Amino acid sequence: MTSQNINFLLFNELTSVGLVSSIALVGSSIGIHTQLQQPSPSAVIELFELQTFANVHGVDQILRFHAGTSGVDNNNIVWNGNTYTQYPCIATGFEYNGKGQLPRPRLQFANLQSLVSALLTVVNSYTPGNDLISAKFTRIRTLQKYIDSANYPQFAQIENLILVNDVALVGINPDANPNAKMPDEIYYIERKVTENREIVEFELVAAFDMVGVRAPRRMAIANICQWEYRSPECSYTGTNYYNIRDQPVSSAVQDVCGKRLSSCKLRFGANNPLPYGSYPGLGGYDG
Repeated sequence: MTSQNINFLLFNELTSVGLVSSIALVGSSIGIHTQLQQPSPSAVIELFELQTFANVHGVDQILRFHAGTSGVDNNNIVWNGNTYTQYPCIATGFEYNGKGQLPRPRLQFANLQSLVSALLTVVNSYTPGNDLISAKFTRIRTLQKYIDSANYPQFAQIENLILVNDVALVGINPDANPNAKMPDEIYYIERKVTENREIVEFELVAAFDMVGVRAPRRMAIANICQWEYRSPECSYTGTNYYNIRDQPVSSAVQDVCGKRLSSCKLRFGANNPLPYGSYPGLGGYDG
């Protein structure tokens, strides 16, 4: 029996008793923030996701990519089972300055063979002039030591384990951990800044920094339920009928909600949870 076969059997035995997976858990438990404080931390990997929505852009899909400056030998990066394609792009302006103004990052793509322009053409054919506005952009950052085993075509930690009977083994990274990452940063495309033969650039904003968006999303008032009667939000499907003055009536034709808290209690019971679409503890306040 050759040394290659002996090492292969040893690896199978370690895997069968769960030792390899245990080593992975121990290695990743140090945490990404602790790793960043080490004298020689692992390289930071920056990944991006761009999600489009069928009701706005014509298709539900997530485009995963990275800028190609991560230092990983493979052109693409596999993270949490998903492949992030290398594509020339620059994402800047994520810094928070502590002065109360939210960052408005810029995302710039190389318009190779007019690929990005072609994507915009498809989107604009569904919603004219959209230019990917409202598409969701997610910035993911982790360390190179935590990316998936698929990024490493060779298992260098055990000698002579590269080939077994002239067949390459699947790579293994004992530190791979899809949960070891910095908090995701989520933005939305606010506008297209530039489009030409060389580049396409977008401006990004936080969800509640978009034009026309306010918090809370609906008016916060005290004494008028904002749900449509018997809608999914209201959820009332009963056969007890009342008119607008909360007086019992005999038919569904006469059944009209008074939109008051008392109207809700009559239908659901005063001591039961009420899906009341307003804020009884408030005065009138337009958020």
